[in-house]
Amino acid sequence: FYTSPTYLRTYRNTCMVECVPKTHRSDQNLTDVFESLFPGQIEHAEMLVDTSKLEGILKQRQKLIEKYDSLSARYLYQCWRYNTWKKDGKLVATSCNGRLSEPVEPKVRIGGLFSGKKEDAFAHYSKKIKEIDEMADKEYVNIVKARTKWRNTSILRLSSLAVPEEEDDRSMVHNLYSLFAPSSGGQEQTHVFSGTGIIEFKSIAAKQSAVQCNLSGQPDWMVVSDAPDPRDLFWSNIGGDRHTIETRRVLVNSVLFVGILAWSRISNTIQFVAIETLKSIDTN
Repeated sequence: FYTSPTYLRTYRNTCMVECVPKTHRSDQNLTDVFESLFPGQIEHAEMLVDTSKLEGILKQRQKLIEKYDSLSARYLYQCWRYNTWKKDGKLVATSCNGRLSEPVEPKVRIGGLFSGKKEDAFAHYSKKIKEIDEMADKEYVNIVKARTKWRNTSILRLSSLAVPEEEDDRSMVHNLYSLFAPSSGGQEQTHVFSGTGIIEFKSIAAKQSAVQCNLSGQPDWMVVSDAPDPRDLFWSNIGGDRHTIETRRVLVNSVLFVGILAWSRISNTIQFVAIETLKSIDTN
């Protein structure tokens, strides 16, 4: 698949758009912005969905399943060990008094450490997993409904940027200003989409033009870059905010810089101590 001509052509003509403002987060708005800059050169435009909440629910579900499986495996082993001892009269593993008590189903304490009550662990975790499944299904349905609602809806009320022949240049400039000017009020916003989108162009020339220039003249607004290879992506981070990424990068670089300074100080101290020690040895 990754060597097919269709995939290679799509990959070469695709770029990633970050820092998409909330008022512009829909497939239609993304198409409007780039269609105004590259008329007739847009093959496909799509905003990436923010699934962080759904991923968090699924992680909780995985933890509950692991706890259930762990208790189940331990209980089944104890049952097998007890039945083997009862049948053959010998232990599979060591025991203090040479006898085994019949295993009981595991319990889990619900509530506080001292005030909580014990419940059957299997029933408890099965109930929790069922509740998590319902939450995940509900969140998935909400994502699908929201995406269906917003993907073809122009929040900026610009379903098409084609200007009629009788419309003067003044109206055209007004439409472009409304499209590119940052706005936070008077328009409905959606949070189902992340701030990252994907644009596929019809030609490599148009794609390279988009990547190599500042499209809006504004910092951190519709930042375009080459689309990464899907095999190199950590998909849970694909919708990460660019400001957060840059902040973390500065923080990591600062920590590394401080670490280098500290290590250079330590190495200089070690070197100084070693030289002084050698001098004292030579003197003696």
